[in-house]
Amino acid sequence: MLASSSNRQLPALVDRRSPRTGGWRTSHRLIPVTLLLVVGCGGVEAARGHDQVAALVADRAGARTRWEAGPPPDAQIATWIRAQLAPGLTRQTAVEIALVNNPTLKETYEHLGASQADMVQAGLLRNPTLGIDLGFGNGPVSELRGSIVQDFLDLFVLRTRKDIAREQFVADTLRVADAALQVVADVSKAFFDVQAGMALVDQRGQSLETLAVAAALVERRHDAGNATDLEHAEETATLEEARLDLARDQLELVERRERLNRWLGLSGRRAPGPCAKGCPARRRSCPRRRGSTRRR
Repeated sequence: MLASSSNRQLPALVDRRSPRTGGWRTSHRLIPVTLLLVVGCGGVEAARGHDQVAALVADRAGARTRWEAGPPPDAQIATWIRAQLAPGLTRQTAVEIALVNNPTLKETYEHLGASQADMVQAGLLRNPTLGIDLGFGNGPVSELRGSIVQDFLDLFVLRTRKDIAREQFVADTLRVADAALQVVADVSKAFFDVQAGMALVDQRGQSLETLAVAAALVERRHDAGNATDLEHAEETATLEEARLDLARDQLELVERRERLNRWLGLSGRRAPGPCAKGCPARRRSCPRRRGSTRRR
């Protein structure tokens, strides 16, 4: 890009037709003008900013964003996610999957590239104005004039504009890192919510098994005449209430799983449940109450 030392035109090149030969000859009377040539070079680097975000996240959360070199290929990420989900889901695995596959966070990563492009653009001069005039007259002389005009004020604000854009890029980098760390916190919470839901459902299942055995015994006693109708009704109501509690907790667990899947960017496909150390094993579905309730 070209920039002149003042907002002035280059000297005109005057072409005159020779009356004798009919050819063109160029006037060599050029006015000395000092030009300042400023070459603005710059480009967008895929890894710029993303490497800083990855370093901040690794330092604060101990997890990789996998965007250190810029946007990773979708096929590579899909293969990596399948490999991570195969043995089961841990909190660390969930966090790393979300850092690379969460849809909202991916959009935030893309904004960092746009911010870098703005910073590069701020370091470039505006395009100069090119003008060409061709004059015809009644005489034997025709003139061809050319000019290139560059805004002189643009040279003075260039450094300031670059500094402002650089500070904005730093702010955007920190904003992206903050968004990534917030995703880490939210995914960890969603993961532990699922774990707590699984533990609660398991506990409800065990309690329901115990209540089912107790209800069966009371029913036999009731049939034998050793338990009153009130005792039988109370035991039956307790068992049915436990069944409702278990069904409600199972529904809540499904919602928590879906919430975790959305954070991981896995909506539409089933991810394995958390299997971190200490997570209780899932038990079989709730038992059915044996026998029938009859009142004498």
